[in-house]
Amino acid sequence: MEAVVVQSFVLGAGGEHNICLVNKAVFEINSFAALNSVLVPFLSEFPLKSSKALNCIDFLRVLIMINNKEHLTLDGLNIIRDIKAGMNSNRSHADKIAYIESVAESIEITPGWVSGFMAGDGSLGISLTEGSINPKASFGP
Repeated sequence: MEAVVVQSFVLGAGGEHNICLVNKAVFEINSFAALNSVLVPFLSEFPLKSSKALNCIDFLRVLIMINNKEHLTLDGLNIIRDIKAGMNSNRSHADKIAYIESVAESIEITPGWVSGFMAGDGSLGISLTEGSINPKASFGP
């Protein structure tokens, strides 16, 4: 069901890239017009509520720079390179923790939030060792 909703959202944004890998799919919005008209308003209405919000802020910053044609200058391109170099797994753990601490009181933890967090940054596993079986659920990157 979730895949249909995501596919509908992405197709509504005018782009789809669907790669099937063992029952998985990747959906991409890859047009600047759709990013601006669909994704930006969506993220404004439903902001991310984890340290991934820092990547979203950087992503939106770059999108604004591209919209303003700043990427066409060497200075603008270098700024974008610097932003990219600090995103995702390159972002420091300290920055992530500081962000979460700054917004912790404003995050309303609902079942939907937990489900989304688990889907995005969760893991379910079973450890089998001699004489024991240990199921485990992990939340976080």
